[in-house]
This record gives sequence, C-alpha cells and structure tokens, in this order.
Amino acid sequence: MQIWDDFVLEQEKTFGKKNVDEWLRTLKVVTFDARNLYLEASTTFQKNWFDEHIRPRLKDLKSPSSKPFIVHLNMLDKKAKSAKKSNFYEKVIEPDSLISSSTLDLFHVTEKNELAYKLISNIQLGDDTFNPIFISGPPGIGKTHLLMGCAHRFIQQKKRVFYVRAGTFTSHVISAIQFGNMQNFRKAYRGIDILLFDDAHVLARKKATQEEFFHTFNTLHTMGVQIIIAANTPPKDLEYIEPRLISRFEWGISLTLDKYSRADLEHILKEKTERLKFEISQESLTFLLDTFLEKSVFLALDALLLRLKSASNLTEVKASLSDLIEKEGKRQVTADYIIKMVASHYQVQTEDILGKSQTREMAYPRKVAMFLLRIHLKLPYLRIAEKFKRDHSTVMTAVKAIQKKPTDEVEKLLERL
Repeated sequence: MQIWDDFVLEQEKTFGKKNVDEWLRTLKVVTFDARNLYLEASTTFQKNWFDEHIRPRLKDLKSPSSKPFIVHLNMLDKKAKSAKKSNFYEKVIEPDSLISSSTLDLFHVTEKNELAYKLISNIQLGDDTFNPIFISGPPGIGKTHLLMGCAHRFIQQKKRVFYVRAGTFTSHVISAIQFGNMQNFRKAYRGIDILLFDDAHVLARKKATQEEFFHTFNTLHTMGVQIIIAANTPPKDLEYIEPRLISRFEWGISLTLDKYSRADLEHILKEKTERLKFEISQESLTFLLDTFLEKSVFLALDALLLRLKSASNLTEVKASLSDLIEKEGKRQVTADYIIKMVASHYQVQTEDILGKSQTREMAYPRKVAMFLLRIHLKLPYLRIAEKFKRDHSTVMTAVKAIQKKPTDEVEKLLERL
C-alpha cells in the first residue's frame, strides 16, 4: 500500500532504518480500503512502541482524496504469536551494519592516533596480549571508523565478527527479556571470533544491560575471544557504570585518541571529496572548517554530497546547509561553555562552581549556572544534577530562586548566549 509505504520510509529520518525495519516494517498488513489500514503487531512490546512513537505522527496522514486516513493496530492472537515468536526474534539479534568506506586503509593516521591504528591493524585473533582494547576520546575523532575498519578486515578473513553499538545491545537485551529467550541471545553473542562494542558510555544507569554485558564479557574473555571497546571517556572516567565492569575494561590496554588538528580535518575532507570525485573550492572548504565542529563537519560534507553536484559556489553551499548551520550555532553553546562563562563573569574557578563549597561567592554563581543550563539548553534537572554531582531537588530549588529574582547580571549572561 503506497500511502503506508511512503509513511514508513519517512520515519527512517527520525528513528533510523534499523529501528524502522525491526519495529515498523514487521507489522503485518491485514487489509485496507480507501480510508482505513488494518495492521497486526506480533508482541505487546511492538504495539507499545508503535503507540508511543508512531501513533502521534499519524494525525497528518491523508488518503488520496485528502480525507483522514485511519490506521488500526491489533495484536496477533496468542497461537499465531507463539508460532512466529522465534522467527521475529531472530531478526533482532543482528550486528549493526558497517559503513563500506570505514576501512583501515581509508583511516587518516596522525601522530596522535598512530598507536591505536597500528594496534588495531595488527591484531591477531587468539593472541591475548591486549584483551580488551579500550579506545576513548570525544566524538568525531575516528573511534567508530577504527572499529568498523577492524570488522571489515576480519570479515574478509571469514571470521565471525560482531560489531554492535551499546544502544543496539540494550535493545537486544530488552527483546530477549520480552521474549523470554536469553538462551538464543547468548548463543548469538558468544558464537563469535571478535566483539567490537561501540559507545560503551551509553550503558550508564542500564543495570540489566550492564549485568548481561558483564557476563558476555567474562564468557568471551575466558574463551579467548578478542574484545575491542570504544567510549567517549577512559574507563576510570565512565559514570554510572558498575565498578566490576570498569575493572574489566582496564584488564587489557586503554588508548585515548585526541582531537584532529585543523590541518588534519582539512586533509580528511579533501581526501574524501577527491575519492568521490566531488569538486569543492578552498573557499567552501574553509567555510566548513570555520563553521562546524569536528564531528559535524563530516556530516555537513555528507549533506553537501547529497544536495549539490559540486561545492565551488560558497553562496550555494551556505544556502544548502542553512538548516545544519542553524543547528551548529545552537550546538556550540554547551554545558561546559556556560559554566566557564559564568565562572569567568564572577571571577571564580570552574572547579569551584562544580565543587562542594557553600560560601556565597561560590553558591550564587553555581545557582546562576544551573539556571542557564535549564533555561537556555533546556537540560533536564537530572542531567544538570549529574553535572554538578548534586540531587535534582537542589537544582530545582536553585533554578526557582534565580527565576524569582532575576538580576541584570543574569539577563546579560542570557543575552550573551
């Protein structure tokens, strides 16, 4: 049915193809007419996901005659559900897809990442000298590229490779619990030659997921399976991760990748455009580097590749990327930036604002910083509390106190943002 197919395709922009394939395209189309579509969900979990994420988006769905188009969703009967249970579950336990261009030979090697690159490039399965390998660093510096490059290398050698992001691993655990099928889950994860685990910091606060990853890690390590993990911080700096997991992350070797220099970023962008035979002027390239942060500059280039035939005209480039430029402007005002700005304004140290001192000289700037994080960045109270290592009720009290008596100073700080 074209209306429904077009709608499902559109959802990939928000939820990603993998989630749409797993939770939306697996809905069975029972029947339809000019104004109604009848779908069937195989699990309560799938129906709940639809009701939470998709149903609010159906209000603008129209029939060819521009009349409201109604989508009805029912549950599969229990007997049919039982029969299809295993088939549906098998689709869930799959590695994340790899980017074809994220190979080791296309990785940009610098002095700062050379050690990690050489280590990953020369891994020999069965050699437990470095197991696990833990790679950390901020977004946009090549952690995922290294993991995917390693995956491509061993796939070529016909090895059983499992590359997975922590978010996907969490979905796998939840699905296994929902289906009562942890046996198949463990079989999928433990019958492999190498595990490449990305975004480990996403495990924070997920107790059930951490518990299962702990047992998966132990089993694979005992079997001599190579484990490579990537996260945004070194193991010792991971927050809300169980100490027993952190200790295992530190069993092997931990390497930190530093940010690319501007020259490195420019070289990488040029390499990519040359490889794809995409013409880009130096003026346009300089604009990208001046406008976007390390990670988002690659996304901006990818957008250009899709939207323009070449990037020789700077006016066209700016017009083509107007939406991304707007987002980037907002993105660069981070929590750390605001805290540093407040500290500088009140002539105190950032560490003091984040510290435990309750003197007025420290407590008031701290309240102002909390207020700005809440008002300008719209951060949840819980996130702000984590940043300041305080209870969320303390943050709520601080924000309300500043809201009741906003000073000219606070207004000026808001204007600066």
